[in-house]
Amino acid sequence: MSSPDGVQFNEVLAMIKALKYGTRLGLDNAVEGFKKGAPTTKLDLPPRNSIGKQLAGKYEDTFLGTFLEYTGTAARVPGRLLVAEDEFMKGILFQVELERIATQKMNQAINSGMSKADAEQVYIKTIADPDVTTINDVKASMLEGTFQQDLPPGFFSRIQSGMNYPAVKMFVPFYKTVTNIFLESSKRNPFLAGFMPSVRRDLSGANGPAKKQLAAAKIITGATLMYNFANMAYGASDGSGNYIITGRAPR
Repeated sequence: MSSPDGVQFNEVLAMIKALKYGTRLGLDNAVEGFKKGAPTTKLDLPPRNSIGKQLAGKYEDTFLGTFLEYTGTAARVPGRLLVAEDEFMKGILFQVELERIATQKMNQAINSGMSKADAEQVYIKTIADPDVTTINDVKASMLEGTFQQDLPPGFFSRIQSGMNYPAVKMFVPFYKTVTNIFLESSKRNPFLAGFMPSVRRDLSGANGPAKKQLAAAKIITGATLMYNFANMAYGASDGSGNYIITGRAPR
């Protein structure tokens, strides 16, 4: 599993360091997102005109227009709060992923024989002026971290269009988000990960050593958590084993 092209430990440290700057950026983005909204959010809704005084037509400057404007503002508050939360997390993920990629490029430059000083310039340039590939990778990480990435081709993506009807939205308001949460959790489930083509490709090394290491780490982490939670639920963690946590309300 070890490889100079894989994940290096200083990438992890760089991501931790970036949390400080990412939090600041996230807070700024959250404020801006609450004020203006955002083009990509967990709200899987087709674009429609918002409720406002423009719906009153020639009466928009009357009491009716004012009423519609305040009604629309109140109706959008929950959605704007969700947008603010999304933008906050995207701000953190942006800085963390950019720092990781910059550190990775510096590592690769050093491994290719470049001096440390020149490699540090590669790092600085990636942070200050990232190329198109880096920007796309960062955006993909932001969408993945907030469960807003496009669904992979197959069954789930085929039925997505049917989930956008208003009547269906009453019962399934967040289809893509919930499906992405399921898919991401499955990557960390040792019983389900093997059924996912993307995980199998990563584990085979087809997408590079780094993807292989990360795929294995996700499965190992998920299996460890499942094992420990199962021990706690069945009373094995304290050695007694004389209780089972079912989740049912006490009588």
